[in-house]
Amino acid sequence: MAAGAVTTDQVPVDLLRTEMIRGFERYNEQDRNFRSIFCTQTTGSTVRVYQRTKAFRRMADTTIPDLARLDYQTISLKAPIRYGLKAGVTQAALDEGITAADVREEHTEALQADQRLITQSVLYPMLNDGGWWDGTAAPPPYKSNAFVAGHTHYLGYNVGGVPTLTIINRMRHHMAEHGWTGNVVGWMHNNNVENIENIAEWATAPGPMRTRQMEQLQELGFGPSFIAGGVPIVAEDWVPENYLLLTSLGHGGKLCRWRNHEGEARDGRLQMWTNDENVAYSLDQDYVRYGFCNTVALRSGGVAAKLDAGAWADPAATVWDL
Repeated sequence: MAAGAVTTDQVPVDLLRTEMIRGFERYNEQDRNFRSIFCTQTTGSTVRVYQRTKAFRRMADTTIPDLARLDYQTISLKAPIRYGLKAGVTQAALDEGITAADVREEHTEALQADQRLITQSVLYPMLNDGGWWDGTAAPPPYKSNAFVAGHTHYLGYNVGGVPTLTIINRMRHHMAEHGWTGNVVGWMHNNNVENIENIAEWATAPGPMRTRQMEQLQELGFGPSFIAGGVPIVAEDWVPENYLLLTSLGHGGKLCRWRNHEGEARDGRLQMWTNDENVAYSLDQDYVRYGFCNTVALRSGGVAAKLDAGAWADPAATVWDL
């Protein structure tokens, strides 16, 4: 191809290539997404979650206190998954005519695809059995509350996808009895939100209070649709239809762990390679994303409900593009 190729609106291809590289660097520096809200990044293969086990005991005048053990739960983190995407502009496209905006959109869509991957990766463990307390182990006691091994934060209600205030209050109580009372937010598919926005018992409900966490959500484009039982409900179509997810934001720590590799991928950044142009491609980028939010670490900090069945069932595997 002749040197100094330009688009139909006379923008040099070399300038667009430089622009993409600089924009990519800024993209990695921002890191404002579901991972930044919910995940602590780590390169470890396990995470310790400490339990509330220390307590004072009565003593006589010369008694030496017994050693109070700090118990913890060890959660294994699965190995990161490697995802790849290729984007580019062919030489034929430049020969036949393509604008600078078209070229930029190729790169922009690749970055948006990365955001979609991150969002799904974070939501997946929250909406599949085994993330929150799931009835297989007894949660640690909190204040005067004790729990049995069958205690679960995966609930089912056969209400046709329209939760009542009673259901939302019950879900919020499931978190509060473990100490998770601050900045609780609900997530629900737009179709379900539309079905309940005009229900009379919520029509006059007050709006959500402004908090640092709510402002963070709004910066990412998430605005609450309504408030129910004191919980702001955010419409988010990555939550499958007929499911409701309640999570805590910024109270007690980040709920999930995102595991990175220990080598060059240890920082969790999106990787990009700009390949040399050839007879097929004028612009040719390969993108790689390592990592996967494969576990909920703080298992009391959220609760999920299926709203069209009397018992919990995981979303269909086809929901996730992972």
